[in-house]
Amino acid sequence: MPFQAVLFDCDGVLVDSEPITNGVLRDLL
Repeated sequence: MPFQAVLFDCDGVLVDSEPITNGVLRDLL
């Protein structure tokens, strides 16, 4: 689920995932 990826990114669990997160946010918005 996209939301889990975003949450993990905010927690700093995923490294260098900003491009992926931005893509997910764009898809959601």
